[in-house]
Amino acid sequence: MDTVMIIGKDGGDLSAVHQSYASFAQGNVRSAAANTQVDLAYAAVPGHNNCLGGVAWSYDGNPTDGRLWITVGAATVFDLDVTQGGPGFIPFSPPLESQGELVVHLAAAGAGVVGKLSVLGRWTRSRHR
Repeated sequence: MDTVMIIGKDGGDLSAVHQSYASFAQGNVRSAAANTQVDLAYAAVPGHNNCLGGVAWSYDGNPTDGRLWITVGAATVFDLDVTQGGPGFIPFSPPLESQGELVVHLAAAGAGVVGKLSVLGRWTRSRHR
């Protein structure tokens, strides 16, 4: 775990922010068989927020029902339709943060179409700043 020192905007107190990085990890990439939904799940971490810097995806053909969405618990916090095959990506600046379980989903895209999903920069950040 890395420690980053933050100085308040007014030059006030220093506070330590603990971050744990998992930017390039095997668990941040997933694909599945044709016409199968792909999910990347990150469990809630007590006292920490899950942070997400971006998402990349691809379909190897034109999807019939392409969709990318992100849930925190039961709530959908990001949702878009994917209407063309090939790669795409969405950066989040500032990063998407959640206190609960964070799941990135790529919909099953139809017969013979394979989807791939990659998380671009994922880490946890202490809520005790």
